[in-house]
Amino acid sequence: MKNTLKILVSTFILSLWSMGANAQENEYVPNLTSRHDAVLYPNPTSNGQVKIKSAIVIKNVELISMIGEGEVVLDNKLHIFDEMTLKISDLHPGIYLAKITFEDNKSIIKKLVVR
Repeated sequence: MKNTLKILVSTFILSLWSMGANAQENEYVPNLTSRHDAVLYPNPTSNGQVKIKSAIVIKNVELISMIGEGEVVLDNKLHIFDEMTLKISDLHPGIYLAKITFEDNKSIIKKLVVR
């Protein structure tokens, strides 16, 4: 009985440890809440890139600086489906607004923090 309990506890601890290892390898990706939704991750970001995930085709992504006059610092006209990576290594640390326009011309705005 004691050996069986030790095996069960060991198996449980090992499974918790392996789940933690997998969580560190894979980035956390938030769920999409509707058809016209997109997620930017990692957010905040400090590695010079940000991924965008969407349920439908994105027509355009604009990054707008929150500093000064609200200058458009990136205007990326593209046609993607599901997921893409934006290179943002030239951006200064700060808060940016990401205006994401979908194929049907509906738009959303998301906040992006660059460290």
